[in-house]
Amino acid sequence: MKHVFILSVLMSSMLLLTKGCKSDGTPAASDATMPTVTVERNVGTDSTLQCKFAVDYPTGDDSLSLAVCDFVRGELANNYLPALNDLDSKDKYPLYDGAADKSEAVVDYYADGTLSYLKQTVKEMLDAGMDRQPAVSYELSIAKIADTQRYVNYEVKSYSYLGGAHGSATDYVVNIAKPSGKVLTQTVDTLQLKALQPILRKGVTAYLNKGGMEKVSEKDLNDHLFVDNGVIPIPAHAPYLAADGVHFIYQQYEIGPYAIGMVSFTVPYAEIKQYLTKEALQLVE
Repeated sequence: MKHVFILSVLMSSMLLLTKGCKSDGTPAASDATMPTVTVERNVGTDSTLQCKFAVDYPTGDDSLSLAVCDFVRGELANNYLPALNDLDSKDKYPLYDGAADKSEAVVDYYADGTLSYLKQTVKEMLDAGMDRQPAVSYELSIAKIADTQRYVNYEVKSYSYLGGAHGSATDYVVNIAKPSGKVLTQTVDTLQLKALQPILRKGVTAYLNKGGMEKVSEKDLNDHLFVDNGVIPIPAHAPYLAADGVHFIYQQYEIGPYAIGMVSFTVPYAEIKQYLTKEALQLVE
């Protein structure tokens, strides 16, 4: 019995030592979900001026949470409306430089700055002779949409309307690897673009046929797109990994006219696995 007890203790010690590492010695992904708090701000004044923010902000102090905090703050800065539209924004609308762990303060700063910019835009329109109160708006969502053992997915969506025929929108999703907190900037091998064409053409064709009255074939697909030499590029924002496959999202005007919207489709892993980067494969295998 004494030998059995000693053996049991040794096995338990080995399990404790190896916990958190895969068989190849690399750190294992975390089983725990990353805690967040949703910070929402609606600072619009009335129906003619709307400004809405919704951000899933990490609350933990572990390395993954801190890395995702950096990502979230970076996206708030990258999607800061004054910075996107005003060449003098660095002086008039500087980026947030306060405490990083103050989620409400961070979101409030960008929401309030955007509201000030929208008010200034309206003033300039009226000063230029517009005879009615213009309607302007900006909405930004930075949301955690998946939290798996190996990665966290964040979706960044924005919509702005500053007058004109229509507004401008963006929608993209990123994979953030666990436990490193690294954002995958490339998931599909760009060097295999030629080999990927059948997959891309099939996906784009399926998207266009989903809601359109006119049926589009792969043969006449080029007539509906803005692509060089008929070659469909990989989206500017890397396709993202999900449970059901690799999701592609093209932004407005990226491969076609505004009327076709944001072209999106999902490719099952069985069809695209051979074209994934090494970093992407590590998250799905």
